[in-house]
Order: sequence, then C-alpha cells, then structure tokens
Amino acid sequence: MNIPKGLIVSCQIEPGSSFAWQDVYKFANEAIRGGCVALRIRGCASVYEVRKRVDHPIIGLTKGEHEDGTVCITPSFVDAMSLVESGADYVAVDATGRSGYGHIKRMHEEGVKLIGDVSNFDQAQSAIESGCECLTTTLSGYTKDCEYSEEPDYKLLEELVSTNIPILAEGRYWERDQVKKGFDLGAHNVVVGTAITRPHLITKRLMGTFSE
Repeated sequence: MNIPKGLIVSCQIEPGSSFAWQDVYKFANEAIRGGCVALRIRGCASVYEVRKRVDHPIIGLTKGEHEDGTVCITPSFVDAMSLVESGADYVAVDATGRSGYGHIKRMHEEGVKLIGDVSNFDQAQSAIESGCECLTTTLSGYTKDCEYSEEPDYKLLEELVSTNIPILAEGRYWERDQVKKGFDLGAHNVVVGTAITRPHLITKRLMGTFSE
C-alpha cells in the first residue's frame, strides 16, 4: 500500500446536509492543510471533484444498504470500477462476506487496489485471499456479526494487526488519545470522519445529546 503512515480523514456529504456534494473538496483541502496523509471520499461525483484539486491518495467508496438493513460499502463491481474511473486510488469494499467474495475477486482481477472493511476477525482471511491488500475496522459495530460499543474496537484492531498487512483503524475515533492508542496498537493509519467533518454531530456531542 502506498499510503504513508498517518491520519486519514473521511470527507462525506450526507443527505440533509447544508453542504452540497461539490463542497467536499473544501473539507478535503482543510484536512490536507492540517496534515492528513490521505482521504476517504464517498461517491463518484465527490471523488471526481476532489481528484481535480488534490494529489493526496483517495480511498473511494459508495454506500448501500444490505438486505438486513445494515450499511454495505461499495457493494458491486460496477461501483468499484466507477470509483476508479472517477479518480480513486483505492476502493474501500465491504469484506464482511454478507454478499460473498466473488465480486471482490473480480475487482482484484481488474487491478483495483482494494481496502477491505470488516466487522470481525473471522472475515479477515477471506478478505485477504480475495485480493484486499489492507483491512479496516470500519464496520465493527455496524453489522449483525458484532456488538456495538461507543469506544473504538481496539480488540479487533489488535487481531487484525496480527495478519501482517497494513491495517486502518476506523470507527468512533473522537479523541487524540484514542488516535494515539490506535497507532500504538499497530495501526498503519487511523481514519477519522465524524469528529472532523460532521458539524451537527460535533455540536450534539459537545451538548451531550449525541449517541451514534
């Protein structure tokens, strides 16, 4: 993986936001100004807008909904190829196995650089064998295969680090000490999104009214 060690910032414009999807590059530029080493960007249009303006590595993704109602990351081969065509250097893909691994293998065969989002350690080996060159803890707490916690999933991070491929720690990293702990446990990168780029949830959290 050609992403240097450091902080990655996830910049996503969600439905209902006052920001338009064209504004995502502004979040990206500010994150770069602050020292992030790469960006995680949702949606082909947003990836395209950011790619026109920055040279930093971009991890592209799309979000869908699995049949059980939980979130699914880049669920199809077509999505992955569209992200690459839009300028993504890497594609984050749901590697939980809920939709099998055939589409992931096909992405890999087409030369897509894949980052596998998993929710537990049992999924790691299948993700790696299917072509994921690194893994993330992104989906921990967000599938029916695992329990939710308000803290980052440090246990899963430690387990994944044992696979000896680059591991990205993501999910509920809000505080500086949490980010530091992620790196101390062996994460190649820590990915932070909500705590930086979702002002309404930052406000709610400071008011004590936010629970993810």
